[in-house]
Amino acid sequence: MVYKGECKDDTWGGGNAVICGNGPSLKEIDYKRLPKEYDVFRCNQFYSEDKYYLGKNIKYAFFNQSVFLEQYYTAKKLIENQEYFIENIICSTFKIHKYYDNFFQHFDTFFSECLLGYKILDSLKEFSSYIYFNEIYHDQRITSGIYMCAIAIALGYKNIYLTGIDFYENKNINFNTGENIYAYDLDQKYNSRAILGGVKPSYFHSKEIDLKALKFLEKKYQISFFSLTPNSILTKNFPLAPLAKHCDFKILLKDQKSIQDILIPRETPMIQIYYHKVFNSQTIQQRLQLKEYRQNSNLKQNQLNFHSLDGTAKQRIQNQLSYKLGQSMIINSKSIFGIIFMPIYLLSIFLNYKKEQKIYKQKIKKDPSLKLPPLESYPDYNEALKFKEHLSYKLGKALLKAFKTWHKGGYIKLIFDIVKLKKEFKNQKE
Repeated sequence: MVYKGECKDDTWGGGNAVICGNGPSLKEIDYKRLPKEYDVFRCNQFYSEDKYYLGKNIKYAFFNQSVFLEQYYTAKKLIENQEYFIENIICSTFKIHKYYDNFFQHFDTFFSECLLGYKILDSLKEFSSYIYFNEIYHDQRITSGIYMCAIAIALGYKNIYLTGIDFYENKNINFNTGENIYAYDLDQKYNSRAILGGVKPSYFHSKEIDLKALKFLEKKYQISFFSLTPNSILTKNFPLAPLAKHCDFKILLKDQKSIQDILIPRETPMIQIYYHKVFNSQTIQQRLQLKEYRQNSNLKQNQLNFHSLDGTAKQRIQNQLSYKLGQSMIINSKSIFGIIFMPIYLLSIFLNYKKEQKIYKQKIKKDPSLKLPPLESYPDYNEALKFKEHLSYKLGKALLKAFKTWHKGGYIKLIFDIVKLKKEFKNQKE
């Protein structure tokens, strides 16, 4: 099924798409393998590249919702300065992320010319079901490169050329300095490091997840994937693009004054409304950290990278077993099917969590420096404590308590605890 919607021109997809991640292999494109005609897809901080590796013309630019306001502002400046010519801007979203409902509701007010990605993605019903199931029950999520591939397929593209998607496999990667992670030097991107949450890939991303998703897309929608970089990991999984008869592509150099880092807009009254009323306080905290960095030019780099290396206190609480179990209980309680199979889903979450903890303990045993700092040491600790008051966390906590005291009637007491918690939650909303 091809998505039908509004666009700056009347052309939706068809033909060839070049999907560009930001991995080091972006610098190793074999330009003789580019098709004669193609549309370019770019994502995130693509503008940090030192050269125009795929030119200035971008059909679709993708940015994550957590920093979409800053990225949209940056993109508009790139267009204004004629550094890039971007036809369409897409917010990389998933429908199941209900904590962004307020953002979705007000999206058109703040970003009237942009597109919500999930509205396109969900036209691929089978793939949407596939990735949502993996996220809900296995805590696994595709990366931006694979998201762009799915959108391209939904828009009608049949031949997809891949580059810069390296699955963080480079043996020389250094997550502390940002070296060899991307095709650009992240160490010099101060705004990016301060507000984007760092350089480590999130725990729910992996090469295996992405490759399985690409194979699913290839088989289900009869798509042809090609690699443009002969020595990349992509070539081990997909064929090299055929050599073109003619190649006149020339890599353009970038001006030294060009935008190389994400831009932070001035806080107008409307932007303050956006953060306070539309988005959540987490982004506000990130902005405050950035202000602190600017005010103190001598701030140590390890302080700046605190969130980058260890995540946030909010993220850690959301990753606790109590929160995950409670979240699954809420989601599955909304359907008969979910209620019937809930014990299986909860057991799966429990076993996966135990497996992750075992791996974590093995890692810190080999390298004690990988041990996460105390939760109380995080800058957003006080704000994160509110997550322990969420219904998800309390339900999961009650379930674990029932499990430990099953021989004392724990599961019978659980029924009364659930009724009590739901009543308290309802009263709080009123």
